[in-house]
Amino acid sequence: QRGRLPLDVGLPGAVAAAGPRPSPAAAHAVVVSSSPGADERLREAPTEADIEFSEAVNPELGGLTVLNSNGERVDNDDTSQPSATSLRTTLRPDLDDGTYVVNYKVISADGHPVSGAVVFGIGNAQLGDVSGVAQASDPAGERVAAVARFLTYVAGLLATGLVVFTVFIHDGAADRRAMVHVVQVATVVAALGAVFTIAAQAALATGQGLGAFTELDTLRGVLRQGMGWSTAVLFLGLAACHVAVTTRRPMLMQGLTLYGALAVTASFAFWGHAVEAPNALLAIVADIVHVTVAAVWFGGLVGLTMVLITRTRAARSDGLVEPTLLVGSAAASATGSATVLDDGERASSTLTAVLERPGVPGAADPEPPAGSLASTVAIVQSFSTTAAVSVALLAVTGLALAWQEVGSIGALTSTSYGQTLLVKLALVAVIVVLAAYNRFLLLPWLLAHDPLHGPGDHRADHEAVTPSTDAPSTHAADTDEHRRQVDEGLEAGWRALVRSVASEAFVLVAVLAVTAVLVNVVPGRSEAVPRGPFVETQALGDGTVTLTVTPNQPGVNSFHIDLLGPDGRPADLAQKVTLELMLPAKDIGPLERETVKAGVGHFLLEGISDLSIPGEWQITLNVRVADFDQTRVTFTDTIG
Repeated sequence: QRGRLPLDVGLPGAVAAAGPRPSPAAAHAVVVSSSPGADERLREAPTEADIEFSEAVNPELGGLTVLNSNGERVDNDDTSQPSATSLRTTLRPDLDDGTYVVNYKVISADGHPVSGAVVFGIGNAQLGDVSGVAQASDPAGERVAAVARFLTYVAGLLATGLVVFTVFIHDGAADRRAMVHVVQVATVVAALGAVFTIAAQAALATGQGLGAFTELDTLRGVLRQGMGWSTAVLFLGLAACHVAVTTRRPMLMQGLTLYGALAVTASFAFWGHAVEAPNALLAIVADIVHVTVAAVWFGGLVGLTMVLITRTRAARSDGLVEPTLLVGSAAASATGSATVLDDGERASSTLTAVLERPGVPGAADPEPPAGSLASTVAIVQSFSTTAAVSVALLAVTGLALAWQEVGSIGALTSTSYGQTLLVKLALVAVIVVLAAYNRFLLLPWLLAHDPLHGPGDHRADHEAVTPSTDAPSTHAADTDEHRRQVDEGLEAGWRALVRSVASEAFVLVAVLAVTAVLVNVVPGRSEAVPRGPFVETQALGDGTVTLTVTPNQPGVNSFHIDLLGPDGRPADLAQKVTLELMLPAKDIGPLERETVKAGVGHFLLEGISDLSIPGEWQITLNVRVADFDQTRVTFTDTIG
């Protein structure tokens, strides 16, 4: 008897061990603020340009470039990084009046390329259309990236899940050879997908097209941005899976399968959203478990589909009903018995044994012959149990990941990430319905007619209608008709099982396609979620001060400060009002901004992009009442 690790215990147990003009190409780090600000008009030429991001960025493959309206570079090509989240470049002296564009291209902390532009003007310049010199997106690179990720996910998860199915669930019959070929082809396709993903990353990170992949320095830079470790672990896991299905040593085969599968699925968590989630450890662990069980489910569905299709076709080619109702010695004489040779092939005389009924119940070996109906049923039952465990783990880990990435219920419908996630959930729901139908309705019905399972025992049915001497022909005809009807029902049932399992696998491919898109969409927690204007009033001496922030969402906002006297009417209670903006959760700020007096008791600051990151922002008003008298009033505003 072949040694097997308990799949439903072994795998889970081992696993337990965008801002001003952002490019749509994966803006996972967004601009918090810039100097000069977006659409700001300056009286005098600045000496430098600064940009602050929401998370750590790496400018190694890009950086800051400042261009005039003619596309001529006016910076000194000296991009520096005062902090992990900021970039700076100095500008040529005495810039002429006109419109300028600060282009940025960096790699965010989660490994995705981020690009965009900030426009400002000097003097009386009109801020017109500067799209010709602003940082452009790379549609070709984005398409290659999406296709490459899809290939990597589908092939990687297929190889991982199918090798697990082949080693731990399959009975070792001759159809194993076809699955071995699929595993090996899938590992090669996944590796090629990873290579094309790196090429696309180089194109998007440098803006130099796919040819940037051939430059050694660029390649090194891409691999240093978190993708290197992820790719290395992926390749090691794929190699282990590739070898696992070829070795004949059971323990080595199982070890390579287990750790190779974990390496492949874990590699996807080392680069992407999880590393920058609010709770990175929880997100990474949940991501690994989520991908692992998804791989086991997907690969198992493909393997089970191959088994059922191969064996039912072989049965039909041998003139057998699906499945044959021959039992006992009659089955043995008519169909033979399955035998697995050392090289995994069956003798030609056993081809008729693909779906035969086993011998006398209780007299067979504990493990039915490979390729037999009893063995096929055992495979279906084993995978059904594994799929049930997978659904439970997918639900728990999916909920944890969704909360980390979406951040709120409202973001599910108001952000691109949330809407894409809902599409994925709808597809998963279809799979769950199909799986539930198989497990709780179709499979029990099929097993109820198996001679090894009580109520549907055909031998008992046969004995109950054994012909008597009084009417032999009538009883014989009834018996034949009864068996014919059961045969037809079982044949249709097995065909339905094949179609249902194949449909599950097909829909899972669609889920992986949506996932390939989802990983490059700005997480819901970082995307704009409109909440309406923020309005709050606090005491200020004998009067009050009211702060209004509109539209009060991540991105560009305007601030209005209204000072009212004791009589509730606008009053000049302040000489000057300065804003301090802080986001403690992200260690951003204080960002100081000076307001403009627009009337009696009214100060304003329009069109600034400082509040680009969702979260609890502290907005402090420094109100200068007199030359030597200043009052601070702090408001807490929830953005997003």
